[in-house]
Amino acid sequence: MIYTVTGPIKKEELGVTLSHEHLAWDYRESWKLYFYKMYDDETIEMLFNLLSPVFKKIKKNGCRTIVETSPPRGGQNLILMQKLSRQFGINIIPNTGMPFQRCIYEIHKSFNEKELTKRWIQDFENGLDNVDNIVIRPGYIKLLLGDEGNGSLPTVDKKILKAAIEASKATGMPIHCHLLEAKMAEEAIDILERESFNFSKFLWAHAGNEGNLKVIEKAFSKGMWL
Repeated sequence: MIYTVTGPIKKEELGVTLSHEHLAWDYRESWKLYFYKMYDDETIEMLFNLLSPVFKKIKKNGCRTIVETSPPRGGQNLILMQKLSRQFGINIIPNTGMPFQRCIYEIHKSFNEKELTKRWIQDFENGLDNVDNIVIRPGYIKLLLGDEGNGSLPTVDKKILKAAIEASKATGMPIHCHLLEAKMAEEAIDILERESFNFSKFLWAHAGNEGNLKVIEKAFSKGMWL
């Protein structure tokens, strides 16, 4: 079953799918939306009107599903997504994932990845929110790892990945992971192997930016989605 903002669907209902899209991104409002469900009607209306021409165009061109890849820390707006989905008949798949900037986790040097694992499992079991009598469950876990571009995954990023692995095993949610450099991707592959994770449930986002074909080939040979 695939979870969308209007309820679960079967994979046969996906149709032509845009696999990595951001409808709106706003760090400033993320905590209000994720933790307190504080939606702003004016913002929703403004974004709905802004995005409506885009949705009309992609619907006309055959799109039937959008994978919305803004994690909670990006200001994920579930009411906006549901409104667009219903108006234009396009499935929108939401996610759970990092609710804070990485620096929040780094403040506490004893950060335990089990805290995030528990939160993501709760998001799946209880839903991200209940909108118009629909319990909206995340369809996957979205991670942004190594986006500071320092060539290697920081310790806190490795813990975040391990948290996602455990949450994925517990719920069945796949992982959609933002990775920008070959070394980081290799480190992620090593962690997935050590945790005996099913590579077919892992997607390496932005792999198209990587010029190291040996790493691309290695990831592909493991069964990872690129």
